[in-house]
Amino acid sequence: MKAAFRRSRVKSGEVSAQAEEALSGIRLVKAFANEDLELQRFMAKSNELLAVRKESFGILSYFSGSVNFFHQWYEFSSTSSWWYDGCMA
Repeated sequence: MKAAFRRSRVKSGEVSAQAEEALSGIRLVKAFANEDLELQRFMAKSNELLAVRKESFGILSYFSGSVNFFHQWYEFSSTSSWWYDGCMA
């Protein structure tokens, strides 16, 4: 899970760098009519970030669901044993 979120931060940084590069050189891009190329490059990086985020949140949802299941199971088992012991006394 740690590695997935690390990849997510790396991709987020790449998207930010790509946007900053495009915005800082906007006059140059317009001068050579490369708006479409810059848009394609930005969309490619954005789609990579989306894929990595989907993976990391998928891992997180699986882990979170498992933890909640076992936590609720533990709470139920400890409560039911307490209730059963009280009835037997």
